[in-house]
Amino acid sequence: MTYVLTTQSAIPAGSLAATPQPIIDAEGGLRVLGAVSVWAFGTGFHRLHLDHSFRNAASCRVAEKAGFVLEGTKRSAAIHADGRHDMHLHAWVI
Repeated sequence: MTYVLTTQSAIPAGSLAATPQPIIDAEGGLRVLGAVSVWAFGTGFHRLHLDHSFRNAASCRVAEKAGFVLEGTKRSAAIHADGRHDMHLHAWVI
């Protein structure tokens, strides 16, 4: 099973959940994303990916600053409280 790490909890991928409210700013998000990435690569992962709403430019900047490359847009891939969202897909491969 795939799990999605949100700013509030880990939920099973594909679950219909309310959009989590951010609990950290972009700088904090960058530090957390960097730390999780270092841990994951150190334990043997060779590819990490994340996605975020196409409408969330701040998340896109954080992903890119952390070293994740934008791979594409997944059309209508998530349901948020305000309807369907396209999702950006970023990945970091070592």
